Parts: sequence; C-alpha cells; structure tokens
Amino acid sequence: MTASAPNVAAIGLAAANGVHVSWFGWLLAAIVPGLIALIVVPFILYKLYPPEIKETPNAKSWAEGQLAEMGQMKLSEKLMLAIFILSLVLWMVSSFVPAVNATWVAFLATALLLLSGILTTKDILNENGAWNVVIWFSILIFMASQLSQPGGVIPWLQGTIKHAIGGMSPMVVMAILVLYGLVGGLWMNVIGL
Repeated sequence: MTASAPNVAAIGLAAANGVHVSWFGWLLAAIVPGLIALIVVPFILYKLYPPEIKETPNAKSWAEGQLAEMGQMKLSEKLMLAIFILSLVLWMVSSFVPAVNATWVAFLATALLLLSGILTTKDILNENGAWNVVIWFSILIFMASQLSQPGGVIPWLQGTIKHAIGGMSPMVVMAILVLYGLVGGLWMNVIGL
C-alpha cells in the first residue's frame, strides 16, 4: 500500500465498499508488474538516455575510500535501520493479525524516530508536501464519501445517467465513458492530483 497517496486512497475507498486488500494481497497484485518494471525500465532508460561514461574502473576503490571515511555505522543509523525493519515486519503482519493496524504502525515508527532523536518535530513540520497530501486527500476522501451517501449527489447522478443511456447503442455509451474519463483525468490534473 505504498508508493503514493492515491494507493492509500484507493485502499480506503475499497474498504469503504467492503473490499479488504491486505498487505500481502497488495504485494501479490504488484509483484509481477513491479518485477517487469524493475527489469525493463532500466534497459529502456539506458537505450533512450545512454550514459556518457560507460566504464568506471575506479568506482570500487572510490566507494571503498568513501565507506572508510564514513567509518562504522552510528547508533542513530542502526536505530533507524531497526525501526525501518520493524515497520516493514509489522506492516506485513497487519495482513493477518487484526490487532496490528497499518496506521498504528506508522504512528509507532514516527514516535520511535522522535523519541530516539533521529527525527525532530521541526523535521516533521518542514515536510510541507506531505502535509499538503494528508490535508487535501482527507478532504477529498471525506467529500467523496459524503457525496456517495444514499440520497447524495452520486446515487442521484447514477440513477439519472442510467435512465438517460438505457436505450443507447453500446458504441455511444462507450464514447460517453471515454469522454467522462478524459474529463475526469483533466480535472484531476487541474487540481494537482
């Protein structure tokens, strides 16, 4: 359920409609396209934008020198790694242990990062883009849920459209749906989603 805010919104909307997608379910659905993309995208990018430097014989020794200069992992780095692994494990476990909630896991990880001093409240507050996403997506999801309530705009619109296109040919209905999709996509681009 990661990668971008629309994925989280999609899971929320699915849950609101009685469809539960677990972490492992999401993983299974995404693994094939993810692996294909992992293999194909670098190759395509290499062909479209070939690198100017194709051989770096000194890269290994340079990297070893940089690692030696950095020294051993600091305690804060080890804690960060441990919190990251704990979060991943708990998110996976949340698929089959109802007491472990993905939101709870996110709050726990944030609290541990704050308590350990890895993050400060200033770090969190400075994430303007993330706060914009949280605020606007929560507003949009609330609006969508309210509009979809019985007696709301969406059920009324569905009924109106159903009766309006009832006798039309499938090609006309398809053209309307394509137009609707294009307008919806344009609207999402205009509002910045």
